[in-house]
Amino acid sequence: MGTPLRRDNSEIRIVLLLTLGSIAIHYWEVTLSTSEDSVSETLQHNIERLNPDSLSGAMGYCQVTVATGTRIVHVSGQVGIDAAGELVGPDHRSQIERALRNVRTALEAAGASVHDAVKSTVYIADYSPEVMAAFAEASGAVYGADQPTMAVTLIGVAALADPRFKVEIEATAVLP
Repeated sequence: MGTPLRRDNSEIRIVLLLTLGSIAIHYWEVTLSTSEDSVSETLQHNIERLNPDSLSGAMGYCQVTVATGTRIVHVSGQVGIDAAGELVGPDHRSQIERALRNVRTALEAAGASVHDAVKSTVYIADYSPEVMAAFAEASGAVYGADQPTMAVTLIGVAALADPRFKVEIEATAVLP
Protein backbone atom coordinates (compact mmCIF):
# COMPACT_ATOMS: atom_id res chain seq x y z
CA MET A 1 0.00 0.00 0.00
CA GLY A 2 1.40 3.40 -0.92
CA THR A 3 1.88 6.19 1.59
CA PRO A 4 -0.97 8.70 1.37
CA LEU A 5 -0.30 12.43 0.96
CA ARG A 6 -0.34 14.01 4.43
CA ARG A 7 -0.58 17.63 5.57
CA ASP A 8 0.96 16.88 8.95
CA ASN A 9 3.00 14.16 10.63
CA SER A 10 0.33 12.81 12.98
CA GLU A 11 1.16 9.15 13.42
CA ILE A 12 0.39 6.52 16.01
CA ARG A 13 2.34 3.26 16.04
CA ILE A 14 1.03 0.32 18.03
CA VAL A 15 2.94 -2.93 18.57
CA LEU A 16 1.19 -5.84 20.25
CA LEU A 17 2.82 -9.12 21.18
CA LEU A 18 0.78 -11.98 22.60
CA THR A 19 2.81 -14.65 24.35
CA LEU A 20 2.09 -18.05 25.79
CA GLY A 21 4.77 -18.62 28.40
CA SER A 22 7.99 -17.66 26.65
CA ILE A 23 6.68 -18.34 23.12
CA ALA A 24 5.47 -15.45 20.97
CA ILE A 25 2.32 -16.73 19.28
CA HIS A 26 0.79 -13.56 17.87
CA TYR A 27 2.42 -10.32 16.62
CA TRP A 28 0.77 -7.19 15.28
CA GLU A 29 2.30 -3.91 14.23
CA VAL A 30 -0.17 -1.22 13.23
CA THR A 31 0.63 2.31 12.15
CA LEU A 32 -2.24 4.77 12.06
CA SER A 33 -1.63 8.03 10.25
CA THR A 34 -4.24 10.72 10.32
CA SER A 35 -4.63 14.08 8.73
CA GLU A 36 -7.48 16.18 7.43
CA ASP A 37 -7.32 14.32 4.10
CA SER A 38 -6.48 10.74 4.95
CA VAL A 39 -6.49 7.88 7.38
CA SER A 40 -4.30 4.88 6.62
CA GLU A 41 -3.52 1.66 8.39
CA THR A 42 -0.63 -0.69 7.72
CA LEU A 43 -0.87 -4.19 9.16
CA GLN A 44 2.30 -6.25 9.31
CA HIS A 45 2.06 -10.00 8.90
CA ASN A 46 0.94 -12.22 11.66
CA ILE A 47 1.07 -16.00 11.90
CA GLU A 48 -0.71 -17.65 14.77
CA ARG A 49 0.18 -21.32 15.30
CA LEU A 50 -2.35 -23.38 17.24
CA ASN A 51 -2.40 -26.87 18.69
CA PRO A 52 -5.82 -27.18 20.37
CA ASP A 53 -5.93 -29.48 23.39
CA SER A 54 -8.94 -31.23 21.86
CA LEU A 55 -6.76 -32.52 18.96
CA SER A 56 -3.96 -35.07 19.19
CA GLY A 57 -0.51 -33.72 19.99
CA ALA A 58 1.47 -32.30 17.09
CA MET A 59 5.16 -33.10 16.98
CA GLY A 60 7.24 -31.15 14.47
CA TYR A 61 4.25 -29.32 13.00
CA CYS A 62 1.14 -27.50 14.19
CA GLN A 63 -2.52 -28.39 13.71
CA VAL A 64 -3.68 -24.92 12.64
CA THR A 65 -2.15 -21.73 11.28
CA VAL A 66 -4.01 -18.44 11.04
CA ALA A 67 -2.18 -15.93 8.87
CA THR A 68 -2.70 -12.26 8.15
CA GLY A 69 -0.56 -10.35 5.69
CA THR A 70 -0.56 -8.62 2.37
CA ARG A 71 1.27 -11.15 0.19
CA ILE A 72 0.72 -14.87 -0.17
CA VAL A 73 3.52 -16.97 -1.67
CA HIS A 74 2.67 -20.34 -3.25
CA VAL A 75 5.61 -22.65 -3.91
CA SER A 76 4.86 -25.38 -6.41
CA GLY A 77 5.89 -28.94 -5.68
CA GLN A 78 9.65 -29.26 -5.25
CA VAL A 79 11.38 -32.57 -5.84
CA GLY A 80 14.86 -34.01 -5.37
CA ILE A 81 16.41 -32.26 -8.38
CA ASP A 82 19.35 -29.89 -7.95
CA ALA A 83 19.93 -26.57 -9.76
CA ALA A 84 21.64 -28.43 -12.62
CA GLY A 85 18.49 -30.50 -13.18
CA GLU A 86 20.01 -33.70 -11.83
CA LEU A 87 18.24 -36.12 -9.50
CA VAL A 88 20.28 -36.14 -6.27
CA GLY A 89 19.82 -39.84 -5.56
CA PRO A 90 17.39 -42.74 -5.77
CA ASP A 91 16.51 -42.80 -2.04
CA HIS A 92 13.93 -40.97 0.05
CA ARG A 93 16.50 -39.36 2.38
CA SER A 94 18.53 -37.56 -0.29
CA GLN A 95 15.47 -36.48 -2.27
CA ILE A 96 13.68 -35.16 0.82
CA GLU A 97 16.71 -33.09 1.79
CA ARG A 98 17.01 -31.62 -1.71
CA ALA A 99 13.25 -30.90 -1.91
CA LEU A 100 13.38 -29.09 1.46
CA ARG A 101 16.36 -27.03 0.28
CA ASN A 102 14.49 -26.23 -2.95
CA VAL A 103 11.44 -25.06 -1.00
CA ARG A 104 13.66 -22.81 1.12
CA THR A 105 15.34 -21.41 -2.01
CA ALA A 106 11.97 -20.75 -3.67
CA LEU A 107 10.65 -18.95 -0.59
CA GLU A 108 13.79 -16.83 -0.34
CA ALA A 109 13.42 -15.86 -4.02
CA ALA A 110 10.03 -14.37 -3.06
CA GLY A 111 11.49 -12.54 -0.05
CA ALA A 112 10.19 -15.09 2.46
CA SER A 113 11.75 -17.58 4.83
CA VAL A 114 10.60 -21.00 5.97
CA HIS A 115 9.33 -19.30 9.13
CA ASP A 116 6.81 -17.37 7.00
CA ALA A 117 5.39 -20.67 5.72
CA VAL A 118 1.94 -21.49 7.05
CA LYS A 119 1.15 -24.72 5.17
CA SER A 120 3.08 -27.49 3.50
CA THR A 121 1.89 -30.57 1.66
CA VAL A 122 4.29 -33.49 1.30
CA TYR A 123 3.65 -36.25 -1.24
CA ILE A 124 5.72 -39.40 -0.70
CA ALA A 125 5.90 -42.28 -3.17
CA ASP A 126 6.52 -45.76 -1.79
CA TYR A 127 5.64 -44.58 1.69
CA SER A 128 6.50 -46.72 4.69
CA PRO A 129 7.00 -45.87 8.37
CA GLU A 130 10.78 -45.86 7.80
CA VAL A 131 10.36 -42.86 5.50
CA MET A 132 9.41 -40.71 8.51
CA ALA A 133 12.84 -41.36 10.02
CA ALA A 134 14.43 -40.30 6.72
CA PHE A 135 12.22 -37.19 6.70
CA ALA A 136 13.27 -36.23 10.24
CA GLU A 137 16.94 -36.79 9.40
CA ALA A 138 16.75 -34.72 6.21
CA SER A 139 14.87 -31.94 7.98
CA GLY A 140 17.55 -31.86 10.68
CA ALA A 141 20.26 -31.61 8.01
CA VAL A 142 18.52 -28.67 6.34
CA TYR A 143 17.24 -26.69 9.34
CA GLY A 144 19.22 -27.91 12.35
CA ALA A 145 17.77 -26.46 15.55
CA ASP A 146 15.91 -23.75 13.55
CA GLN A 147 13.00 -26.02 12.53
CA PRO A 148 10.03 -24.16 11.06
CA THR A 149 6.55 -24.85 12.44
CA MET A 150 3.60 -24.91 10.07
CA ALA A 151 0.51 -26.92 9.26
CA VAL A 152 1.65 -30.03 7.35
CA THR A 153 -0.20 -32.71 5.44
CA LEU A 154 1.71 -35.84 4.42
CA ILE A 155 0.18 -38.01 1.70
CA GLY A 156 1.48 -41.40 0.61
CA VAL A 157 1.01 -41.79 -3.15
CA ALA A 158 1.54 -44.59 -5.65
CA ALA A 159 3.77 -42.44 -7.88
CA LEU A 160 4.76 -38.87 -8.73
CA ALA A 161 5.26 -37.14 -12.12
CA ASP A 162 8.50 -39.03 -12.79
CA PRO A 163 8.80 -42.62 -11.52
CA ARG A 164 12.25 -41.79 -10.09
CA PHE A 165 10.81 -39.14 -7.76
CA LYS A 166 10.25 -40.22 -4.15
CA VAL A 167 8.99 -36.92 -2.68
CA GLU A 168 7.33 -33.67 -3.72
CA ILE A 169 6.86 -30.77 -1.29
CA GLU A 170 4.76 -27.66 -1.85
CA ALA A 171 4.36 -24.72 0.54
CA THR A 172 2.36 -21.57 1.17
CA ALA A 173 3.78 -18.56 3.02
CA VAL A 174 2.33 -15.22 4.10
CA LEU A 175 4.34 -12.00 4.02
CA PRO A 176 3.64 -8.51 5.39
